[in-house]
Amino acid sequence: MQDLASADERATIDYSRENARIYRDNVGLIARLSFIAIAAFALVKFKIWPVYIVVIWYLIYATFDVLNSFYLGKSSVKFVFGTEAEKLRIGARLAVLTIVPSWMISLPLYWVPGSGLLPSLAAIMFCCAVIMLFCAHHAIGGFLIALTLPPMAGALLYNLYRLAPDHTQSFALTLGVMYVLHSLVVHYDARSIFHELMKSKNAAENANQIKNGFLSRIS
Repeated sequence: MQDLASADERATIDYSRENARIYRDNVGLIARLSFIAIAAFALVKFKIWPVYIVVIWYLIYATFDVLNSFYLGKSSVKFVFGTEAEKLRIGARLAVLTIVPSWMISLPLYWVPGSGLLPSLAAIMFCCAVIMLFCAHHAIGGFLIALTLPPMAGALLYNLYRLAPDHTQSFALTLGVMYVLHSLVVHYDARSIFHELMKSKNAAENANQIKNGFLSRIS
């Protein structure tokens, strides 16, 4: 009876954890979509792009981000512990689902209107926020950050160069490179933590399966 009670408790805990993970992923997805929606409004407000281009831009980003979030949630364990064939298949799909929204986000940042302080400063802040988001979110594989970071890092350096006076442009570019490198350190820390968590989860699931199989044989 105690074993059955313990199994029920473990099932309840696993169910609660899974619900918490789904809730966290959904909140993150809604936050990203809202963040990019604000950026889309700014593109229309400041007349950077026509309305129809902004709508197409946002819909493409949103579609790929939603697909990426759901596929990543279902495939993360297989990608870490699966066979080489599974890793290649999942990695190829993740690459497509990740690179499209990442590059779509960076496109408007190369068409910042005017030469004043506010537009370039807003673009720089947007770049910094998205770079940190990429480095924290794309923790499942190093190849994802290699595919998604370059266009946003380029946009950051471009706007820093554009904003800085002539005699300080090299210093501004140095600051931008240092920020990107710091973000990569955050990425690799998040990646190591993610893999440790996945290993612990996989070990716990294997232990539960072995124990359940043993209990089923002796019952």
